[in-house]
Amino acid sequence: MRILSLIIALLWPLTAQAQTHFGYAGILCGLEAEGEDFAAEVAPFTNIAHVCPTGDIATDAARLARAWELGMTPLFHVEPFFFSGSQRRTNYDLWTTGQQSIALSGVPPEEIILYIADEPSLRRFRPAEIYGVLNRIRFDLPAARTMIIDGYRGPRHPPLISSSLDYWGFNMYLLHDPAEDPEFMDYLQDVQNLTPPGVELVLVMDATHTPLHEEAGLTPEDMGEVARNYAALARETENVAMLLAYAWPGGIEWEDEVGTRDLPASVRAAHEEIGRAIIGR
Repeated sequence: MRILSLIIALLWPLTAQAQTHFGYAGILCGLEAEGEDFAAEVAPFTNIAHVCPTGDIATDAARLARAWELGMTPLFHVEPFFFSGSQRRTNYDLWTTGQQSIALSGVPPEEIILYIADEPSLRRFRPAEIYGVLNRIRFDLPAARTMIIDGYRGPRHPPLISSSLDYWGFNMYLLHDPAEDPEFMDYLQDVQNLTPPGVELVLVMDATHTPLHEEAGLTPEDMGEVARNYAALARETENVAMLLAYAWPGGIEWEDEVGTRDLPASVRAAHEEIGRAIIGR
């Protein structure tokens, strides 16, 4: 029995999937101040970049092309092309401009990940509407990959993961070490149990600092260790293919939010080390 336990312990790390993608939210989203270039800042240690649409075909194409020329897979946030209004009803009229931007960018559709919806459960998206969008994308751009990042709603709300997706993840913030948080780990186990074959998982890294982090006992300097803890959990968890950090810039959600780029140098160094280890640069 002891020999069997030793064998299992030795083989266990081999069952976890090595991450192939690392990157940040808010990279090509028009959040830069004059003279800043978030994409160039993170390109040396990331290989995915969050790309936000403007609705202008040429601008969106240029953002997609910029990510691609820097060696990063665009995470094209296509939600605004499909969902509008408080009822989150789908409207496919704008999707034509999204497709035109992709075509004009020169980035092959198979090299793009379409970010379908952000926190759809928290925002009360209808599952049927999500499935309809996924089916439409499969018809229009069958080679493109699709992704949803949901928000944790509590233990009474199990994850809803469509088999039509390529990537699915969830966020839960304000934790020093998610692997030491029973609620996080219970939900992660539910996710693994309910993930359909062929869908790969995204682990969302807490990568900003806010007053809520301070209240939770996390200082700006602590966020380097937080990053290492998320990276360690990703390495040890089966089927996690992507580590997506929220976020490189600050101020996306509120004014007092500090992004990774403005956190202490030790925190940025931890992120760079993690990124280079994942993407092999």
